Amino acid sequence: MKRFTEIACTKQTEFIKAALITKSSLGVWNPIPVTSEEANIQQSETSLTKTQILSIINSLLSSLDESDQFQFQNLSSKSCNELTDILQEISEKY
Repeated sequence: MKRFTEIACTKQTEFIKAALITKSSLGVWNPIPVTSEEANIQQSETSLTKTQILSIINSLLSSLDESDQFQFQNLSSKSCNELTDILQEISEKY
C-alpha cells in the first residue's frame, strides 16, 4: 500500500504538470533563473517572444482607462518590434 501511494503521488504530479503545460493558453513557461544574469535576460524585453509580449500587454491593459484601451487594438497583427514599443508605452502610463 505504501508503494502504491508513492506511485499515485508521482503520477498525479506528472499529470498536473502535463495538464498545465498543454492547457496553458499563454504558453509562457520559463525556468526559474539560477543566476542574476539569467534573471536579467528573462526580464529583458528583447528576449521575449511575441506571445509573451502580448500576454504582458493584455494583462496591463485592464489597468488603463477605456480610452487608452481603445488605442491598443488588433495587437496580434503587429510585429514583435511594434509590440515592444507598445509595451514600453503602456509601462510608462502604468
